[in-house]
Parts: sequence; C-alpha cells; structure tokens
Amino acid sequence: MTFDQVEQQQTPLQGLLTSQMDLVAYSRQIIADWQQVPEYSTVHIDFVTDVESFFIQTDVAKLGSILNNLIANACKYNRPEGSVELQLKVIGPDVKLIVRDTGIGIAPEDLPYVFSKFYRSSLKEVSAVQGTGVGLYLVKSY
Repeated sequence: MTFDQVEQQQTPLQGLLTSQMDLVAYSRQIIADWQQVPEYSTVHIDFVTDVESFFIQTDVAKLGSILNNLIANACKYNRPEGSVELQLKVIGPDVKLIVRDTGIGIAPEDLPYVFSKFYRSSLKEVSAVQGTGVGLYLVKSY
C-alpha cells in the first residue's frame, strides 16, 4: 500500500502531513533507539552536531522512515565493531543530514540501481543480509 501511495503522488508535497519539530532532538532520539538494538550492540552508533536545536516544518513520519532506512542499511551492511554516524550540519538557513558508516559500501556497478524498487546487489556480502530492496526506493521517493 505504501508503494501505491508513493507512486500515485503527482507533486512532491502531495500527501504530506507537516508539523514543526526540533530536528536535533528527533535525530538524537532515533540514534538512541538504534543504540538499543541488540543485533547491533558491537556497532558504534553516534549522532554528531554543533547546534542545540534546529526547527523545521516536515512530515515527521516520512522523515523518520528516511532516517531509519538509511541507518538500518548502515547497520545491516556494516562490519563487526564498525561505526555508524548521523551528522547534522546547519549551513545558513539550510540543514544537511549525513549518514556515514564503515560498512561494505556500494559497488560502482550497483550505483545506478540502488534506488530502484526491489533492487538488491548480487554481491555475496549483500545477499547474505536479509532484505527486500525497498528501503532506498522509499527514501528517494520521500
């Protein structure tokens, strides 16, 4: 149903339920939640910013889906004792969110396809991890 809703939206703002929120506090909470996931207890998961708060008008559910999908991929395809970092940088009136990790990376031949619905790399390291190939598709769609 989510795919049908995403694909039926004709304009980028259609279907958004926006509200004002503190992106810094929200990001801290998402990272705190991921730090409690037992499967990733050996992965160092951190949030880095140099601002105390940054208020935005956004669809909180969609933003949560974006961040959780990116962090999930960073954790799932990481190495034992690896790291995942969510950075929040404020540049003038804009904000930039960056997810960095020490994972296996994306093979150059897979780059054109990673945001396609149901795409999964044929690399051995990727196929060893359970997934559906829809997370990055939703991230790009949102």
